[in-house]
Amino acid sequence: MVEGERYYEYRKCKFRFAVIPEFETGNSIRLPSFCDSKRQKSCEGTSFQFVEDSIVCHVYQEIKIQ
Repeated sequence: MVEGERYYEYRKCKFRFAVIPEFETGNSIRLPSFCDSKRQKSCEGTSFQFVEDSIVCHVYQEIKIQ
């Protein structure tokens, strides 16, 4: 299993956003530096928290050909 995405929520405006790990860099996650909500006016907040039980996993199989 490999992690597909996880959700975070800005503490100020409660806007939730998905973050997709970068497979090429060992599933590292790059978080934004400020609120970039496009559905509503951005609060420009910089404080967010992980949304519990929001991790989505995918089945992953690697095939190596010799």
